[in-house]
Amino acid sequence: MKFSLFLFLIIVIAFITIPALGQETKPMAEEMPSMIPPKPLSGDFNNWMVGEWEGYSDSPMGKSKDWMKCDWALDKQFIVITYEGKFVEPNMEMMEGMAKQMNMSKEDMDKMAETPYKGMGLVSEDPQTGKMMGYWFDNWRGVSKGSGSREKDTQTMTWEGSMGTEVRTIEMVGMDKMMITFKSSSPMGEFEGKSEYTRKGSSQGSGSK
Repeated sequence: MKFSLFLFLIIVIAFITIPALGQETKPMAEEMPSMIPPKPLSGDFNNWMVGEWEGYSDSPMGKSKDWMKCDWALDKQFIVITYEGKFVEPNMEMMEGMAKQMNMSKEDMDKMAETPYKGMGLVSEDPQTGKMMGYWFDNWRGVSKGSGSREKDTQTMTWEGSMGTEVRTIEMVGMDKMMITFKSSSPMGEFEGKSEYTRKGSSQGSGSK
């Protein structure tokens, strides 16, 4: 009885292992992603963006004075963007309508108009597809994910987050001039606007690694 049971187990094991031995096994190198980082970002557009910029933005909400700095990050695999903007000519009629729609008090509306908007983000190119990708964070505790593409001197990305969706197009007008157009859809409504920036200083920033 013991011998029969032992023989039965051997037969079962053989049926399990023989087909497995006959299958081709993939080398571990094919299953594991490459551990070698992609080459650093390059190209005229990326090099042009790096630097410190100043300018203004116009939208139905009013006019703001802006400052932006773009720099290399993480061994030139990303460009890190730091931004700050403050209303200098707020459209109070537009803001009052928005405040009413969002049940904001006048005090909260005034505070919003007086508080600078601050944000920072990382953008790069997907090493597999070449498409633009990125994340944006701001002092409203907002987090947005961006994706898009670039053609010659123009980059367009769609940013989606808790505050809505915005399509931003950056255009290299000149070596020291940048223009941005944007279309936003959020709880505050839908609106369009544009920004114009001039490089601070006459030469491009070399950036840090």
